[in-house]
Amino acid sequence: MQIDNIAWSAADTTSQSGLYQYVLARTDQLAGETREVYQGTSGAMLYVGDTIVGMVVSAPDATTVRALRIEEILTPVARWLASGSFGAQKATPAADATPDGMSFSVTEWAGDPVDPNQPPTGLATGNSSFRVGATGRSVSFVVQLSVDAPVAVRELVLTGPVDQTASAAPRAISIDVDRSRPGASNFIPFASAEMIPDEPLVIPINTFARQLRVTVTSVWSSGLPIEISSVRVVPSN
Repeated sequence: MQIDNIAWSAADTTSQSGLYQYVLARTDQLAGETREVYQGTSGAMLYVGDTIVGMVVSAPDATTVRALRIEEILTPVARWLASGSFGAQKATPAADATPDGMSFSVTEWAGDPVDPNQPPTGLATGNSSFRVGATGRSVSFVVQLSVDAPVAVRELVLTGPVDQTASAAPRAISIDVDRSRPGASNFIPFASAEMIPDEPLVIPINTFARQLRVTVTSVWSSGLPIEISSVRVVPSN
């Protein structure tokens, strides 16, 4: 098969909810051959070489498949395995349930802070939140974990606004990972998740990274400023 695209798609195209990343691929039609996707293909794994990149969820036609990206499956499964129950996906972690966070710096961002004197650099010290005026554009920031080389990261923990009446919690969030050495950044799509208002969002990372880019692609209330009040990066032991 040939991969044509990797794109965000909504289960309900009339809303901002249900955002998941899909791999769109088509059969490689060789000269004189007809290769079709047969009934029952759903659930089959899509590989690139020996690496699983997605699971087929639908076949729009006889030569095309739509596969849910494997990270979209691994993230909730990893969280469930770590917690022992589906209900714990929505539970606030105990104060002593995870190690202390790693030190980091916020090196760049997209979105204008409501207060210019409180840029998202304050997330690194816990002195201020990242509060951005309501906008139709995406909001993002880059967490730099290391200057020299990638380090092992277990989880990324994001907390929404303290006052839900004054600011809106992010809804759909995507994570890009940069594993490159110092120099030009090389971010690749890694995971996506949906934050529940009033609860921290714990995103399993379980990989090496030098930088993480957090992008907010939708919010719970579009008429309010968007706010992330704290960020914690949990190292792998």
